[in-house]
Order: sequence, then structure tokens, then C-alpha cells
Amino acid sequence: MVSPEGGSGSPDKESDAEKIARLEQELAESKTENERRERRVNAAERKKLELEGEVLDLKEQIEKLKRDTLTGLENRGNFFNRLYDNLEGHLDNDDKLLKLLEQDSLSDEDLEHLGKIDFSVTSIDLGFLSKYNEDPEITKHFGGGHGGGDKILEEMANDMTEVIAEEEPDVSDDKLKSVAYRIGGDEFAIIAPKPDEEVHDLLKKVQIGHSKIEIKGDDGETVPVDLDPVLNYGVASIQEAAEVFVKAIPAEMKAEMLKDKDVLIKKLQDFMINILTVGLKELRPRNGL
Repeated sequence: MVSPEGGSGSPDKESDAEKIARLEQELAESKTENERRERRVNAAERKKLELEGEVLDLKEQIEKLKRDTLTGLENRGNFFNRLYDNLEGHLDNDDKLLKLLEQDSLSDEDLEHLGKIDFSVTSIDLGFLSKYNEDPEITKHFGGGHGGGDKILEEMANDMTEVIAEEEPDVSDDKLKSVAYRIGGDEFAIIAPKPDEEVHDLLKKVQIGHSKIEIKGDDGETVPVDLDPVLNYGVASIQEAAEVFVKAIPAEMKAEMLKDKDVLIKKLQDFMINILTVGLKELRPRNGL
């Protein structure tokens, strides 16, 4: 059959030229859509990287807030957070500890159990640090200011960190590591997952390292400093805190505290801090300071 235009076949049939043009158009549209999709993906990837950068910056800022600006040690807030977490962990994982706290007295067997709990807190106090800030033999190397005291604090922090690293070279679990803190102007602390005896050994090494130290003055001169008269130490264990809790808290009040873990933990925490404070007062100082 001949078409009206004189051709043959269906009048709607696509010619080769039209087919090529259509395919080229579809290809161009597909390419455009792919480019749009790629731009969206790239934009999303950039946004993701920006957000990751912001999260990283935020984490770094949070980490800085956890640390003392002078010494780089973790600060007072972190000290109390970890102290709380450690007490909570022992109460959650040691059923006998909670039962002992319910009692009115502790037997030798009870005390033996408490003594095996590897958790102690130490405080290290540079009492009368102002002595060095006012010593003309030191201040003359720091333009008459208190730079010497800051250098002593930095040296103390570095030494504590080094002693802990030397004592625990193979400890990879953060929960099992001892950690040093600066909790006040001239006050430091260590939370140690160790029994008392090992903590005292650690403190002896810190004391030996700080009996006599050297700091560098702003004038470049090396300044010898004798810290022995002002270094004071205190140690408090979970055993001591539990003993005080059992003996000092009236039965009715004790029963109420044992119903609320948060209240119980904070009370044990208070006892440990008080034990440290009393210990430091008893040690303060020597040599008429």
C-alpha cells in the first residue's frame, strides 16, 4: 500500500534520523540527571565532612574542658565523675559489698573481703606552695612573679604521669588504669584500681621524684627546689569508706540510703574525700611551716 506522501509502511513509524535524535536527547537528559545526582551526592558528602569536622571540634573542646589548662591533667569535675563511676561499678558487680553495708558491724572476714577490692583514691597536696611563690631566690628567676609555683605544679603533674606509665606499662583497659588529676590550686589526686599497698608504693615513687626537683626560670637558669617540707599524701580505700558507713550511719538512715543507689554512692564518695582530708591535715607539715 502506498502512503499519501508516496512512501510505504506506517505513517507513525520513526525514521532512523528521528530515532537517533530521540536517543541523543534521552542520553543528554540522562547525563544531566546524573550530573544533578552527582552534585547532590557531592553536596551531601561535603555536608557530612563538615558535620564530622564539627563533631571532632566539639569533642576536642569537650576534652579540653575536662583538663586543667596549666598541667594538662584531668580536672576536678572528671575526678568526681570517675570516683562515682568506680563506686557504682563495685556496687553493681559485688553483691557481698552491698550486703556488708547493710550490717551494723563488720567481722574480720568482712574486712578481708573489703581489703581485696582493688580501688583506692589518693590525694597529693603541695601545702604552702606560696612559700615558693614568695621566695626571692626563686621569684628572681621569674621576673618577681609566681611563675616558679606554676613550674613546680607542671613538674609535679609530669612526674605523676610518668610514674603511672612506668608502673602500668601493659594496662590497655582504661577502666584498669590509674589516672592523675589536678583538683585544686596545689592539690592533686590519683584514682587507682589497686589495693592500698600498691598505691602506697606508687606514692613513694612520686615522693622520691619530688623530694628535690629542678625547674627552669624565665631567665633560662636552672632553679633547684626542695619540696620535701611541703609534700603531703593521703590515701582512702573503699574498705575505709565502708567501715565508716557501717559504724557512723544510724540504722534507719542507712536503710533509706540503701534503697537509693545514687544517695549511697554519694555518701561513700563523701566519706572517701573526708578520709583524705583528715589524713592530709594530720600530715601537714613539718619543719615549722
